[in-house]
Amino acid sequence: AAYGTKALVPRQRILLLNVSEEDASQYVTTMNAAFAAQKMNIPIDICDFTASGLSLLQQVSHLTNGLLIRATDENSAPVLTQLFWNYFLPDLNTRKLLKFPERPPMIMQAACFCHKKMIDRGFVCSVCLSVFCEPSLKCKTCGNRVRVT
Repeated sequence: AAYGTKALVPRQRILLLNVSEEDASQYVTTMNAAFAAQKMNIPIDICDFTASGLSLLQQVSHLTNGLLIRATDENSAPVLTQLFWNYFLPDLNTRKLLKFPERPPMIMQAACFCHKKMIDRGFVCSVCLSVFCEPSLKCKTCGNRVRVT
């Protein structure tokens, strides 16, 4: 860098290309990665090639201030090239100047730790924050005894 100027340091980010349907058994691992990225201020951008709406990856992009772009089957190679060029290539400062598609409504679901299935309502351990679909007197993750009042 020239005298009196700072070298521009690119900020880290992650691009995830999703081509498979959601697997609830990967919920804990995926959310742990999202929380780590969130703590380090690293956005996770997601390009989704599946037809279904993926609540887990939607949560990941939301938590990390990343992008979630859905690429449909009718997108041809030139359109995909433009999609990557316009959405995922610009640095984070340039992104502030760009207009992106509206985010779909947020679907906040969790996967129960016992069956690894997506649930709308569950029971949460007050110590380790594990989510379960059924109440229990003892947390299956950390062993904490649950007081029933």
